[in-house]
Amino acid sequence: MDSCSLRSPFILLLVGESYNKHHSPLWNPEARQTTPRLCALQERGNLYVYDNAVSPYNVTTGALRQMFSTYYPGCGQEWTDRTLLTAVFRKAGYRVWFITNQFAGEERDKDHHDHVGGTIFNRADLRELQFTYVNKEAARYDMDLLSELPPADTLAAHPSLLIFHMMGQHEDYRERYPAEYSHFTADSIQNDYTGESGRRIVAEYDNATLYNDAVVSAVLEKYSGLDVVGIYLSDHGEEIYDWRNSCYRTNSDLMTPEIARFQYEIPLLFYVTDRFKQSHPDLVVEIEAARHKPFISSLLPFALF
Repeated sequence: MDSCSLRSPFILLLVGESYNKHHSPLWNPEARQTTPRLCALQERGNLYVYDNAVSPYNVTTGALRQMFSTYYPGCGQEWTDRTLLTAVFRKAGYRVWFITNQFAGEERDKDHHDHVGGTIFNRADLRELQFTYVNKEAARYDMDLLSELPPADTLAAHPSLLIFHMMGQHEDYRERYPAEYSHFTADSIQNDYTGESGRRIVAEYDNATLYNDAVVSAVLEKYSGLDVVGIYLSDHGEEIYDWRNSCYRTNSDLMTPEIARFQYEIPLLFYVTDRFKQSHPDLVVEIEAARHKPFISSLLPFALF
């Protein structure tokens, strides 16, 4: 590491899960209102919606290993040959906080997470290189993990990268939100591709998206008084009876435009506080100007750099 300007003293990275952006009015004007709080932030001028972002994989392990490695498509190397994003920030002088609801506690030991969690997040030697702090236990719901977030004055005292990694809308959708977020029901869903049981699943997915909106907004609000730039994106998309009688994700060599649209397109949001806008007007101009540029999540490290 040669040098770092530290011009963005507090960077907030929120990583979602299984997010079908077409189920939010931020990207689809005809969608049910599943993101009222984020829509309000957009109206206030603190949120910039990117509309051309994709993931290289429709599975968590494939997507995250490229998001956290400085690998990029066409570099001629494997993702394991490249430096980890978080190690670079740590070396550059940032404190790196990793609050995860997928790679902590019992969740950490599940086989389907081991390929990423076991190598990147949970090996003791790699943890020491990357993180200032990692939570030890997962929570029932993502909102319950907010108690693990460091206080604003702690983050303001030293350049910090805070990563908040959620369960988001991971199946089983009805397990992702408490009862008070059961806003949508099968009766309120109109869908020509599935019957009542499928409409119930659609409703549960939209309820999980509504809850995710509350979680993400709560994290952003916690640090709204600081000089903060934030990015929210998901590991991959999800099919929810959007164009055929099919749900979740498919693993097939056959790729259609519809599969790409719902399983590989991802949400991408940039968040800036009022203080950040005042301190970094040049960066705000760049953030706004790039809203329609193509982006693949493999390039996340370079966007952060």
